[in-house]
Amino acid sequence: MSHVKRSFPYRPGSSCRSHDGHVLRTGFSLIELVIVIAIIAALLALTLPALRGVHLRSKKTRELSNLRQVGVAWFLYAQDNNDSALPGFLDSQVQTVWDVSYKYPNIIAGRNLVDENIPQDIAAPWPWRLFAYMNNEPMILQQHLDESDMVTQDLYENADSFALQPAFGYNGYYIGGFWEMTSGSSPRPSFRFASSHNTKGKLVNVVARSPSTIRFSDKMLVFCSTTKRDPGLYHPGPSDVPGFHLAVPPVLAEEARWQMPGQGNIRPGSELQPGVGDVYSVEVLRQSAVPLGRYTGAAAVFYADGHTDVQTPGALSDQSIWIPGAEQVDEVPARKFTHTDS
Repeated sequence: MSHVKRSFPYRPGSSCRSHDGHVLRTGFSLIELVIVIAIIAALLALTLPALRGVHLRSKKTRELSNLRQVGVAWFLYAQDNNDSALPGFLDSQVQTVWDVSYKYPNIIAGRNLVDENIPQDIAAPWPWRLFAYMNNEPMILQQHLDESDMVTQDLYENADSFALQPAFGYNGYYIGGFWEMTSGSSPRPSFRFASSHNTKGKLVNVVARSPSTIRFSDKMLVFCSTTKRDPGLYHPGPSDVPGFHLAVPPVLAEEARWQMPGQGNIRPGSELQPGVGDVYSVEVLRQSAVPLGRYTGAAAVFYADGHTDVQTPGALSDQSIWIPGAEQVDEVPARKFTHTDS
């Protein structure tokens, strides 16, 4: 009687014997699987930060592109207004005296807004005055917001946020001017610092009223990414924090607003100790808009000659890149220039 030799199908993970009787393994042992998983985890740990860096740099590139469009709009505004620089701020009384008003675009999010005026308090900062020169595209000033926070869903109802908290602040105290009504028996529109004096008592013109009058335009800051902060020491981020419509130098007139960490005494309640922080950290001395950059830490900057760049707060602590009339006074260099608030 003959016997039939049966063959069995191969099963993954099983073992079988070779012709010489030794057992051959056909799967991975537990130790080998653990090693493979550990290697994959290590590779992911090395790769993910690099991928995140690429993503953030891409956002920074887009931010600079948006800022360049704001700068182009700033130039177009001056061309349409006899070389007058965009005012940084026009309070309600000034708008009334000058008989100026600003209108919404005809259509916003399906709303018919033909000939509807923007409220004076919302039209006081610069963004709505420049909106038409940016093709009425709100995302130019709102890229930094998370989708859940974007006010573009109803720009009409969130017009104040668009005006007061754009991604970029304007150097409006020193370019175009911060306009208010003077007090006294004969009030009239006047921009802040109109009659300032340097530390030697000399009358100085520190506000540029038109782009063509700006000397060293390649070094004069017009817009930069900003956010508003209370006194304390801050690192950049998160990137979706609200911006602020004004950009402010380290010293506004004679009042210190912000500085690099360790340059003075840290205010009580600060998160870090004096001297602690990186090149992108800022110590706020008085509630103010500060150049805390988004995405990569560096602030995006638009200059009066039309080019954009990224800068650290240390590079932006030079007063002469903020104030058109900054000059050396005796032994004090222009980068430390201050003036009276009058």
